[in-house]
Amino acid sequence: MFVVEYKTFVEEDGSRPLREVIDIGKIRPRPPVVPFPAEDLSPGDMVDAFDYDGWWRGTICEKKGYGGDEIEVSSGEQGYLGSYYEARVAKKISKSMFVVEYKTLVEEDGSRPLREVIDIGEIRPRPPMVPFSVEDLSPGDKVDAFDYDGWWRGTICEKKGFGYVVHFHTTGETMTFPNTEKLRIHLDWVEGKWVSANFGYL
Repeated sequence: MFVVEYKTFVEEDGSRPLREVIDIGKIRPRPPVVPFPAEDLSPGDMVDAFDYDGWWRGTICEKKGYGGDEIEVSSGEQGYLGSYYEARVAKKISKSMFVVEYKTLVEEDGSRPLREVIDIGEIRPRPPMVPFSVEDLSPGDKVDAFDYDGWWRGTICEKKGFGYVVHFHTTGETMTFPNTEKLRIHLDWVEGKWVSANFGYL
């Protein structure tokens, strides 16, 4: 039997670290830290996750694009529905809240990139670029168009020269893009996978 003093637990009155008498069968040495990049983990891998003041054994289900990775943030504000803005995760506040730093939006005084606290439900990984030629798009196809510092979901109305006319349902606007430089195939992030109406799961 041993008296142990915890690193993360305290007495009920908060005055000092908690001490308990523990049987040797419940004690082990501190495990070594094994460095690894995020790419080393795959669904099914066993890991320990720190939460509620202790390490909990778990299994990787899927990789999320957080923790410094390139992401996109959706806007729920009126007039901005259907738009996504490029950003990166600057800091994790909790399981569901993050500080993000935008790539194309700046503070009002223009001094630095805009930072906001964002809920996890408004974040998705940066979608992959799907190569396409001008001939690949037809009326009715879903696309994202870059305008006003973000990507806006729209629908091809017609082909016009080397570009397209795109209608944006959330704003009611219709715009002509003279080429495809500011267009990309629209992708939805569904249960950890990218889905295209044109190409299915990627």
